[in-house]
Amino acid sequence: MYKRQLLYGSNAIGGVVNGVTGHETFGLHPKGSRGYLQGSAGTTNNLAGTAAGLEYSTGNWTVWGGGNGLRTSDFTTPDGKIEGTFSQPISGYGGFGRFRDNSFFSVTFRKNRSKFGLPFHDHDHDDDHDDDHDDGEAVSFLTEDQDTLQVKWGILPTNHSMIENFTINLNYSTNATKERHWDKDHDVENMETIKTQLNNKQFIYKGIIKQRKKNHLTGRFGLSGMLRDFSSTGVEALNPPTYQRDFSLFFLEELTFEQIILELGGRLENTHYRPSYSPSFDFHENQNIQTPDNLTRRFTVGSAAMGVTVDLRDNLQANLNLARSLRPPAIEELYSHGSHSGSLLFEIGNPNLQTETNSSVDFSLRHQGKYAKSSL
Repeated sequence: MYKRQLLYGSNAIGGVVNGVTGHETFGLHPKGSRGYLQGSAGTTNNLAGTAAGLEYSTGNWTVWGGGNGLRTSDFTTPDGKIEGTFSQPISGYGGFGRFRDNSFFSVTFRKNRSKFGLPFHDHDHDDDHDDDHDDGEAVSFLTEDQDTLQVKWGILPTNHSMIENFTINLNYSTNATKERHWDKDHDVENMETIKTQLNNKQFIYKGIIKQRKKNHLTGRFGLSGMLRDFSSTGVEALNPPTYQRDFSLFFLEELTFEQIILELGGRLENTHYRPSYSPSFDFHENQNIQTPDNLTRRFTVGSAAMGVTVDLRDNLQANLNLARSLRPPAIEELYSHGSHSGSLLFEIGNPNLQTETNSSVDFSLRHQGKYAKSSL
């Protein structure tokens, strides 16, 4: 549990879900072609989906590509249809890589286009439209456009006596989320309008070095960081345009003995937020925010953890993990002020928030028998 906070950052306190890493970016691939074709269907909301992918390898080179799409209508219940619960996500990907016994290099591009309804959403954002929309048929929905470029490079194993391998991951993505309002009573040119738009650009980098095992000691250490440019415009602009910079150093060491495994780890992070003025966001509407000039926040936090595993008997093992981590507040927690269409909440941030502290103790006993296993 504690390893995720050290390797992935303080935001991993709640857990880590891998939603982007494909099998095609690691290791050697058998020569020839492979592919898949899947389909799905459902009756509750007229679900229909499909997914397909193809991979071809020759020599040290591999190319791959694929995509998937899903379409659902509004959910139907015994009390009727729930308007605004439809969804239409579509995504595609493609890439290439060179994989050898001692190194690899890969490039993958992903493109996602999604459309989601907004159930129970109040469409009357502007007073000017109140009279026009009282009797009209209107629908609000979100569209999301995301492009991601991922580059990975690594050497494994190296010729260095102390380093077994190292990898570098680079990820650049752009995301534009728009709240759209569609009114059938308007003329064709003005049927659809954009009420709110969120733009998010970020560059993430990470390098990890794995130590070659020497006597009882092995481990890994590295660095990671992120550059983020976030902005929102429109009637529901929740946050001011904000630039974010993160940088961190981390390590995780393991000592292995005959019956005991001891793990020690630590992480040091620096996070910087710099908001700026925007006509779409009124700082003075939020009583906690008076001016953008003094809202720059910097956080330096550290995390540490220790774990011990002891083999009590051949089939009985005890584990004890101790961890303490600090998490800086996110942009939304610091600067938000306004209604959020997706969560149906009115969010109010606090620019004076301090770091969040998480301390955990985890103890377990695991038994592995011939016919059964148990844990406590």
